[in-house]
Amino acid sequence: MAAPPRRGFEGPSRAPGEAHQALCPPASPEPPRRYRLPGLRRGLEAVIILVAYDISDTGRRDRAAKLLQSMGLSRLQRSLYAGRGGAAKARDIARALERILDPETDVADILVLPDHVWSRRIEVGNGRARVPGRAHPPGVHLA
Repeated sequence: MAAPPRRGFEGPSRAPGEAHQALCPPASPEPPRRYRLPGLRRGLEAVIILVAYDISDTGRRDRAAKLLQSMGLSRLQRSLYAGRGGAAKARDIARALERILDPETDVADILVLPDHVWSRRIEVGNGRARVPGRAHPPGVHLA
């Protein structure tokens, strides 16, 4: 009597290791970076762009600071900037910072926050910068 047919993959017999190479081809060269901002649709809501960085070299750090200020962001702390914008502006900032940063030692985080999330932040103290288009009363408050 004949053996029942086997279920599953019935490919040609391969030497050990060949099956892995056939199922997992070598990785292709890294594609160009695309900065996707999930959850944001063009023009539907006002957003705040928040940029924080950790840059080891003083020269690159100064260039990044000047770049962010030239793109309309206000300095909140030494390495924290915020400003109004949208997904396109956040992508532009990411591309510009990528040209300045050393990928081995530096890092920058760009957050795109809907306006209603930004308005719920907690602020403590008087010595802070102003985000364009937003009044900041002194002291502690929960907006």
